[in-house]
Amino acid sequence: MVLPDLEQIRKRRQALGLTQQKLADGAKVLRVVINRIEKRKKIKNKTGRRYSPSYDDVRRIFDYLEKEELDRAANMPSDKTAGEICNWNGDMPLVTVTSSNTIDTAHDLMGDDGQITQLPVLESGECVGLITQKSMLDNPKAKNVKDAMIDKPIVIPEDMKITPGLIELLVPPQSCILVSQHNSRKLKGVIVAWDLIPKKESMKRRWKRKGQKRV
Repeated sequence: MVLPDLEQIRKRRQALGLTQQKLADGAKVLRVVINRIEKRKKIKNKTGRRYSPSYDDVRRIFDYLEKEELDRAANMPSDKTAGEICNWNGDMPLVTVTSSNTIDTAHDLMGDDGQITQLPVLESGECVGLITQKSMLDNPKAKNVKDAMIDKPIVIPEDMKITPGLIELLVPPQSCILVSQHNSRKLKGVIVAWDLIPKKESMKRRWKRKGQKRV
């Protein structure tokens, strides 16, 4: 079973300006659960293994973080375009899969750090769907991407202005928007709620130095 990367919790909590207690209250879990997750590299049980929270607790935590991100994204200023906001590195192409790729391939492309949470599924250069961490969780017996993919999300051009109304397009289960290159159906990047949240410049610089990308 593929689980979301627990290292995301601290990063997303801090980006939202939430304390551990606030996150715990919102997700309806004990604060000690949040604390242990964020320190799990240092906390080991009697068998010497890292602390492992329950699946239900993890799901509630990520559901609450996503809700908070969507709420904050509604305040995104409208002076930027989709191309400026989307996850994209000019030196590297957008990471994608095909429907015939295996689930293991999709998992490997997402990376062990969990920074990539969803991948567009392309056939003959066109998007036909999306494979996400959640869709893999919901289909634990899936062998290939086609067995766990969901419908393709909305595609908007890179020169489209970002407005508060854009948040309405981030509808679960996709919870992302694809961005196409100007006058082309070729994909340039992906927008998730995380990208619409105003972040501290110091955090932006740190993520840029590390080369981290959230998709």
